[in-house]
Amino acid sequence: MKDLYLTFDVPKIDADLQLVEADPFKLMLQTENKTCQVKYIGPQNAIVSNKEGCTYAVNLKSQATHDLILSPSSGCEPGSHDTNNRHFGIERCDPRREHDERGFIQIKPHHGSNLIYCPKSFITFDGKTAPCPEDVFILPIVASFKINNVEFQGSQVHLDHVQTVDPLFTTRTNWHLQPRANFTALRQDPLVLPEMTQDLASDLIWHPMTWTTISCLLIILILVCVVFGLYRYFRRSIQISVTSTPATVPAAEPQD
Repeated sequence: MKDLYLTFDVPKIDADLQLVEADPFKLMLQTENKTCQVKYIGPQNAIVSNKEGCTYAVNLKSQATHDLILSPSSGCEPGSHDTNNRHFGIERCDPRREHDERGFIQIKPHHGSNLIYCPKSFITFDGKTAPCPEDVFILPIVASFKINNVEFQGSQVHLDHVQTVDPLFTTRTNWHLQPRANFTALRQDPLVLPEMTQDLASDLIWHPMTWTTISCLLIILILVCVVFGLYRYFRRSIQISVTSTPATVPAAEPQD
């Protein structure tokens, strides 16, 4: 009774796996009458492997700094071009108004650079003004620029402590998950379709199913007309003769 034996499990920390968190942009999709917001609906968190060169897609409801995260055993997320909008969807649509694009201007600092999204706006950089790209673009964090009438002053940032973060994690995650928005497919969303453009309406008119439906309706209409015509014809051919016969009244008997 002098020895004490303990049995316990210790989690093994894999230094080759790193957890990354999604920080998506709010994208804009405009039609003739609507301004729609495109939302990122892909995995909010992902585990990046340095050795295997792949990404494990995971979703954490509430992420804490000291929580233990188990790597999934289902395997890596397949890296393929996202043409079906697995990671993006229409969140809401509002009637199109002037200067709607200003509500979608976003600037996010990331590893010594500014990630900028300003579609339909104008950016002034180094004395030259040009339309903003439709996609997210990068400028150095020390660069000064102006979007429409708002100026952004760049400066060198000096920090006392910088956490060691490899920007390669972000590149690897985007490379394997391929989170790209297919705006052509998003225009077919039910939130966008009620206000169709003329091109889309013409496509529906010339669709093969449209002509099939019209042909079926014409055949049904012709059959109804034929049945009604035959009914009128046979009704006229049948002659009904009516013969009237006078009724005889018996004579009254004499009374005593």
